[in-house]
Amino acid sequence: MRLKQAILKDSYFQWKYNFYFIYGVVCLVYVVILNELADAIQAQATTILIFSDPAAIGLFVMGAIILLEKSQRVLNSLAVSPLKPQEYILSKVGSLLILSVLFAVILYLPTEKKSVAHMLLGTCFASIQFSLLGLIAGSPIRSLNQFVLASVGIELVCFIPPILSILREDYGFLKFHPFSATIRLIHGSSGSLIVDGGVNIALMILLYQICLVQVRKMFRQLGGAKL
Repeated sequence: MRLKQAILKDSYFQWKYNFYFIYGVVCLVYVVILNELADAIQAQATTILIFSDPAAIGLFVMGAIILLEKSQRVLNSLAVSPLKPQEYILSKVGSLLILSVLFAVILYLPTEKKSVAHMLLGTCFASIQFSLLGLIAGSPIRSLNQFVLASVGIELVCFIPPILSILREDYGFLKFHPFSATIRLIHGSSGSLIVDGGVNIALMILLYQICLVQVRKMFRQLGGAKL
């Protein structure tokens, strides 16, 4: 019940600050552009857009969310509330997952004819992973500039190799990048759902453990005593 309320509050926060409106407008622009592309490149372009935008929204906005919560002293209250660090993480990840999936579907359905199930699975994996990365980068920051610098580094490492892996067949070694397993699912080109799914689950577990350490540290610094 506590986790459900936390997710609802985070979703309301996103609605209040026009996340849904802004992303709705952006996605409509994307759909118009995608429908003007040749069929030969439309599938790849759709995959890249989903992977690098709605699926990665947690990486882009998490720093601003955390800084706003700090400035409004929301985190100070949460740190001494019954809410556990695990629940804080899950509420952030869960609320942004809803946003990611909704707008990924808006991008995907008008242009793609492949299995929606694989796209949804890949988007869910990517959204969770990027939200966790956003929390890892955002927890210790004190300014938006710090978060931007940290997130740019993450984007270079996590975006470029997977995108190249579906654009260039001669870059076969890039298929071993963990996020290449994610983008293959979104693209519908996974050779093994078990292998790519396993890689994504392992990556999520690793990122969650790192994120939990960071969020616990942030809570302690704000006055929390929970472990």
